[in-house]
Amino acid sequence: YPFYIEGRPGHRAPQPPRDLIRDAGLPRHLVTGGTRTMAGITAEEQATLGPGGVDEILRLALVTGDMSVHLETARIELLPTDGTPKERAAMAFHAGRPASVPMADGTLGQKVRFAQIEPGLAADPNVHPPVKQRVGWTSRTPAGHELLPSGERAVFWVNGNSPDAPPEEPPGVPGAPFADPCAGVPREQHVRYRVAAIAADLVVNDAGWHDPQARLNVLASDAPRLEGRRIGGRRTTERTPEEDVKPFFFRAHSGDCILFEHENRLPKELALDDFQVRTPTDTVGQHIHLVKFDVLASDGSANGFNYEDGTFAREAIVERVHAATAPGGAVVGGSVREPAPGEHQVTIQRWWADPLLWGPPDAPPGSRPVDKTLRTVFTHDHFGPSSIQQHGFYSALLVEPAGSIWWDRVAGRDVTNRPGADGVKEGRGVGTQVRVTPPAGAGEPSAEFALAIADFALLYEPCPAATPCRDAPGPDARGL
Repeated sequence: YPFYIEGRPGHRAPQPPRDLIRDAGLPRHLVTGGTRTMAGITAEEQATLGPGGVDEILRLALVTGDMSVHLETARIELLPTDGTPKERAAMAFHAGRPASVPMADGTLGQKVRFAQIEPGLAADPNVHPPVKQRVGWTSRTPAGHELLPSGERAVFWVNGNSPDAPPEEPPGVPGAPFADPCAGVPREQHVRYRVAAIAADLVVNDAGWHDPQARLNVLASDAPRLEGRRIGGRRTTERTPEEDVKPFFFRAHSGDCILFEHENRLPKELALDDFQVRTPTDTVGQHIHLVKFDVLASDGSANGFNYEDGTFAREAIVERVHAATAPGGAVVGGSVREPAPGEHQVTIQRWWADPLLWGPPDAPPGSRPVDKTLRTVFTHDHFGPSSIQQHGFYSALLVEPAGSIWWDRVAGRDVTNRPGADGVKEGRGVGTQVRVTPPAGAGEPSAEFALAIADFALLYEPCPAATPCRDAPGPDARGL
């Protein structure tokens, strides 16, 4: 692991610092030891299998289709939410707080601001705000020169999200402890989406084909009435909210900073069915494309030696709490508890939908380039993409022109993100059919149709009319 990431070789990495909005009883932590049941074989039984035990467990898992793992006991080390001393030192460095930094060649780099080194770019309105916020330290080239071949001063640049903050103020921001993609973006250009991952029995067409284990994102306010139910259905003149379910397309204005608060209401496992094995899905994330983010904290995945940037399922939290408090388990550095009824863990992602500026080569000097926007931005889970993604767990951010107004053509209402009481816009721009009206003088309104195409869809035929129309996953179900 990078020296400041509080990871242990051979163990799953912790969640990033400043990532938890609600821990649901399980703070940021590491599991550093314990025992577990694998494919139904307990730790006690595993001890009797001898040298070929691993092969025997794998053989049984493949034969039974059971890839599940259950913690029996666990040693849990709790970590500070705002970071360990090493993490906080790294965060302060990336925030641009030290006045000077020792360089590899033995010299002492002095802190400089972007405007000092690049005054022309700092004054250019077309240069993005986070670029202008950068802070660095004077450095040298590998050959020992203070100037680059271009004649510019050699500088080691960092994000510089809070270079002048007092030492007692935690470095970084929630969702971006090391590199804030939204540095310099005004508060009125922040939008907060509260989103929940849910499971439901999803009907996908008029013939009644359905997925009993569908996984999808919805607005958190809609989760209680949709999760665990049969949703979707036949097209009728009057459709109930449970029937009118669409893929999750959510919107932001170009230049907005998106605060994506993700609540995990999913089961911790995907059940064995006719298509897939029983699979652990104890954590989910949102690995988004194209937009800017802190790659250590808002990448929605656990690539390489990065943090495990996901949100734990309620059942997974209960399992870890039971394992840590069972005989043979331990909790170091604090306490854990089971989630309260209806309580689920929530984490935050911080993304910037940076404007995509373009100007023709023959544009007159001083002309303002056109913002083409990032348009459609795919996002999906990176912890179980080969399993729950085939059950519909993918979404897309649609980046609209700055200042545009959005009208949901199906619901017949305005869904433009508007400022809330704290000045941050409330994310409500969800829908597949929207009329987008740009600001006056910026073009004509357009009709937007959002469509998701999946490689695989794991579906069952409807039950006969005389039986309850819900096929339980298993060998007797009617698969397509």
